Amino acid sequence: MGFDIYGIQPVINTEKPSILYKDYFDLDEKERDIYREMNQKFEEENPGIYFRNNNWWWRPLWDYIVENCSDILSEKEIRSGGFNDGAEIPKHKVDKIVEVLEKLIDKGEHLRYEKRYKNEQAKLPNQECSCCEGIGVIPHDNTKEKSLMKECHVCKGTGERENWGKSYPFDAENVERFVKFMGQSGGIKIC
Repeated sequence: MGFDIYGIQPVINTEKPSILYKDYFDLDEKERDIYREMNQKFEEENPGIYFRNNNWWWRPLWDYIVENCSDILSEKEIRSGGFNDGAEIPKHKVDKIVEVLEKLIDKGEHLRYEKRYKNEQAKLPNQECSCCEGIGVIPHDNTKEKSLMKECHVCKGTGERENWGKSYPFDAENVERFVKFMGQSGGIKIC
């Protein structure tokens, strides 16, 4: 699962290839390959159309935007950015966000933020393994006798697993890609 962000009125820099008007599922395998290639090229040439991040990448990116642009966004928009429920942020607000983030990028702040973020992640302690409840073994054939239990496949018998917080990466390049997208989006819709 992830977040699909669509430009509401994206800038179109190139003509849409005719194959992209066809239904993908009506195409044969060779045409589907062409379709995917042409769609990727079209989206690269027209970055305001679409941006995607999975849950793990989106949340830190959205947190960064909120941290730096909370005075531009309403409380409802801030909350909605954490859900893919179709919330829209209008062009005039997106333009202000782009202006703020471009200044931060120009100063290299997003790079410093990435470094701080990764340093904080590295400090996160391990967590109790939720699969074995921290004991390192799990029941085999529903027995309660520890000698008949087998090593937990998640924690490999340690009783601990890596902190979930380490699963949410932040990358300065992702910020740059998102700013490029927003700058040509004409407003955004978060789905």
